Amino acid sequence: MRNEFMRSIVDLTKAGFVTPPPQTGIPFFQQKTPSSKAAECFKSGAKWNLVLDKKIGEGSYGEVFLAVLVILKKDNAEENEFFPCVAKCDKTQGRVLEKTPEFQIQERLMREARSSAHSGIAKPIASVKQDGVLYELYAPGICALEDCKQAIAALYLDDTNRLLHQYLILDFFDFMLRALQQCGKNGIVHADIKPQNIVYRYCDSMVATEIKTSGFVLIDFGCARTHGVFLNEIVGTPIYMAPEVIEKCSYYSAADIMAFGLILEELMGKILFTAGDNVYDCILKKKVDYVNRQSTPSKKTAQEEEQPHDFYGCLKSIVLRMTETLETDRPSLSELESAYKKLRNLVASTDLQKEVEQFYIAQSNRITAEKSKLIIMSSEDSLADLASDGENEAVAFRQPLL
Repeated sequence: MRNEFMRSIVDLTKAGFVTPPPQTGIPFFQQKTPSSKAAECFKSGAKWNLVLDKKIGEGSYGEVFLAVLVILKKDNAEENEFFPCVAKCDKTQGRVLEKTPEFQIQERLMREARSSAHSGIAKPIASVKQDGVLYELYAPGICALEDCKQAIAALYLDDTNRLLHQYLILDFFDFMLRALQQCGKNGIVHADIKPQNIVYRYCDSMVATEIKTSGFVLIDFGCARTHGVFLNEIVGTPIYMAPEVIEKCSYYSAADIMAFGLILEELMGKILFTAGDNVYDCILKKKVDYVNRQSTPSKKTAQEEEQPHDFYGCLKSIVLRMTETLETDRPSLSELESAYKKLRNLVASTDLQKEVEQFYIAQSNRITAEKSKLIIMSSEDSLADLASDGENEAVAFRQPLL
């Protein structure tokens, strides 16, 4: 089953209605990536178009979109190549930020993440400059978890769909565990894990890429920090931010683990933030809770607690620990791996991988159907219409905040 947005782009180009005018040339290209087929398309001055779909995130340094890179092959539209991707727009445009130590750290950490062969870390297709705007492209993606979390939570509330919900949770848990383990091996704390930065990729015969497996990928390392570093800057998204980051600007893997746990809560129907909530009230509460929690005794260890023997009881137990106020009370990555194995053993042994893929394809098609028109990057008016929710934006601010 084809993604509807991809199909519409294919139909438009075959009909000769591709806008904006074809671009040529490319300032940078990552040759050794799983999408190295794209490298061949750019040789000999190939013409191309980048078509933006939905904005899925915005931060201090850039905006992130689902997009399609179209490689135009001579005069025959039937031979065009299509690369579904995630496009990150660079807001800095090479200005002063490139000279700051923080920006240099982020660039180095992102390079380390890109060099990994790990399937859960988004790989770059290319960096392109069009209409004076620099975009870094990652392959491939059809929808962000942000657009799917309510549908996943709805399955949890419907007893007839509990098995599919369990497989969706397991699929996401497995991905996040492997992604965090890979970040840890590279000495990286992502520092901005949220549903907008988790994208589902789906691969079929129409996609011009060497990646052949479907699943989630982690994107946007713009807030990444070196593991264990203490800085004078708080970065991240307040809703998913760990208290120790707010209080001490401390960046350890426990901060990413807490964000992971908060997302799992959302996938079981919990609402973390409503339109009427104030972001800074959220930050203040986390700060106060952290200070107060340090003066109270530690809770029982996992070995001392009575462990549930059903899937959701076990899941809620580990999520409760993942979202503990004190970082020392949260589980390690090795403990999360043990928890995943236990969860896996508590699910009926039925292969629902195809159903999982079809669920995310259906969500992608639903999102596409809700859009009134295609968003083309040459249209400034269209881009202006894409206002993101303020509570979901990544922020960076200097201490003292409060």
